[in-house]
Amino acid sequence: MMKEPCSANFGFLARLEPSLHPLAASAEALFPIDASASIGRLRTVAEKLTEAFAEHSGNPIYDREDQSGLINRLQRRGLIHPSVADLLHGIRQTGNRAVHDTEGSPSTALRCMRQLRRAAFAMLKTLGRVPKAQKLGPFVPPALPANAEEALRKQIAEERATAEAAKNEAAAAREAFELERALREDTEGKLAATKASAKELEDLANELIENESHEVALLRAQLEARPKAEQKKHHDEMVEAAHNAGENLDLTEAETREIIDKQLRDAGWLADTKQLRHSRGTRPQKGKNIAIAEWPTKNGPADYALF
Repeated sequence: MMKEPCSANFGFLARLEPSLHPLAASAEALFPIDASASIGRLRTVAEKLTEAFAEHSGNPIYDREDQSGLINRLQRRGLIHPSVADLLHGIRQTGNRAVHDTEGSPSTALRCMRQLRRAAFAMLKTLGRVPKAQKLGPFVPPALPANAEEALRKQIAEERATAEAAKNEAAAAREAFELERALREDTEGKLAATKASAKELEDLANELIENESHEVALLRAQLEARPKAEQKKHHDEMVEAAHNAGENLDLTEAETREIIDKQLRDAGWLADTKQLRHSRGTRPQKGKNIAIAEWPTKNGPADYALF
């Protein structure tokens, strides 16, 4: 078995199931080589995370129930906050396009990493695997692709600077700084070796998944054996924890707009706050439902104007 992976972004996943950690680390390792493959792997992590969350919260997975249905069922039960569900659905949809149509840019892969990290942290808080007062800490971008655009390089440089500045404030940030250094030394000029490492991480995750199947079955039996009153109390406590975790995602303005963009697109609107902006010349178009960002008003620009 290979050396245990170390991911400052996803190491906490091992507190739920050990296999999730190397699987997420393999998505980071694929990032500088193949953004689409990295996104596809993140979709897989999100799917297995949702299944693990369901099992550990006492909600067995139904036959033929896909990830979308499982997310929606957990949301209806109050165990997943709507904001967390939006993040999971976004990763699922983006991952499907990456897998089936080979769509996916490095910036999209980074966005999915951030979204998965925030959703996973909230879900582990719901289950009590992360202390209520613990903060997520700064995101540490993996090594850059060789052909990365200047805008992406600038974005990652800023994020790395943020992580480095915060490294003495929390143990998670210190771990992130060390991982960034290790990734830089390990990946520069060694892309082929990185790809092999990603495969090893995936194999490690699969091996751990097999070992976990018995533990999950035992956990399910223990949960089902509890008295009904105790089961209800446990469920109500998790609903409250899910609400608190979802209300404190600490999303940036850009991440919030990405979620709103998706909600608008799901409702039939053309929405993209980066491109469909008044300042970029976007105007109402006959026959189109379009959301235009930063529309000027007497009281200042509106975040969205719907035409």
